[in-house]
Amino acid sequence: MKKELRSKLDRAWQDQAASVKEWKARTGGKAIGLPLTDVPEELVWAAGALPVTVLGRDLPLQHADKHLQGFACAYSRSLTEQAERGDLDFLDGLIMPYACDTTRCLDLIFRYMKRDGFYDCLRLPKRITTEAVRTYYTAELHRVADALGAFTGKPVDNAALSAAIQAYNAVRAQLAKLRDGMREGREGVRLSDYLSAVRAAMSLAPDVSAPLLAEVVAELGAPAKTAKPRVVLAGKMAEPTELADLLEAAGLSIIEDHLVVGGRWVEAAALESGDPWLALVDRHQSRLPFAGIWTAEPNRGAYLLRRAKATGAVGAVVLVQKFCEILEIDIPGMKEVLEKDGVPMFSIETDLRSQSLESVRTRVEAFAEMLKAR
Repeated sequence: MKKELRSKLDRAWQDQAASVKEWKARTGGKAIGLPLTDVPEELVWAAGALPVTVLGRDLPLQHADKHLQGFACAYSRSLTEQAERGDLDFLDGLIMPYACDTTRCLDLIFRYMKRDGFYDCLRLPKRITTEAVRTYYTAELHRVADALGAFTGKPVDNAALSAAIQAYNAVRAQLAKLRDGMREGREGVRLSDYLSAVRAAMSLAPDVSAPLLAEVVAELGAPAKTAKPRVVLAGKMAEPTELADLLEAAGLSIIEDHLVVGGRWVEAAALESGDPWLALVDRHQSRLPFAGIWTAEPNRGAYLLRRAKATGAVGAVVLVQKFCEILEIDIPGMKEVLEKDGVPMFSIETDLRSQSLESVRTRVEAFAEMLKAR
């Protein structure tokens, strides 16, 4: 990837405040923060506001401990720290997803903070395979949209929501091309390039990110062969950001990802025909769910196994953020399913601190050597 394009992508998410302030100065609109995971960006964009995924940051924790236990996940502690420090003051509001017990706790914490601007909690359904989900989640989306529209002064109607779905589908289509390029081994898209592009798309307006990503896609080169073992990557996020380069430098070729801040977001295109509200409900029911959400899939490892077989991967790497209990519970079952069918799995416990990486490097190198020897 050209240096200037990578710099544009990096700046968009590394300095979200500057990116958002530029958009607000140009449009006069409001910006709404979306902590991970699953608040529909389309809902916010349809209300005339800019949706901004709040990313984790490697920060010294001076305030988070008064709200959260020391064993809360790094992302929740980072999010709370950013709020207390005033780092999120460039946002005009926040929609907290109730995705796990920790985000439920964060909802109470942020209400206690009594921050200025808009605040709501989107209560995601935890069991997504029943018909009742369609009724419940449609009503919940309308409830949040009504509150958001009252705040921005732009009610969310079907036409606006349909247009927002199309806008974000255009962004995801470009990211999907980058992801395909990574799987094909094309020059110009390393894992870190692709993940930077995803974070940028989570930070910029869709009418800004789509043409920028199209420039990146246009620069993709021809496929290049590699002797590195091909693996699929899953988990929540590749944090710290240096981890992406470490995985490749240690001898792995990441050909497909299913990260929350990655492929899971990229694959989340909603149908552009029919009822746009039901399109968002259908997406929630059909996408790879966040850990802790019940589906008919007997084990999340079965999904990874299918993707490994489909892509010719010889192994799987799962990133588990420290103290993310729901992911930690998943790991033994995933490992059993994958390895029973001949796909070795390697799990890495991470947090947001870059100094935690050196102990990981040697283990990744050993995993890569083991895969080569098979």
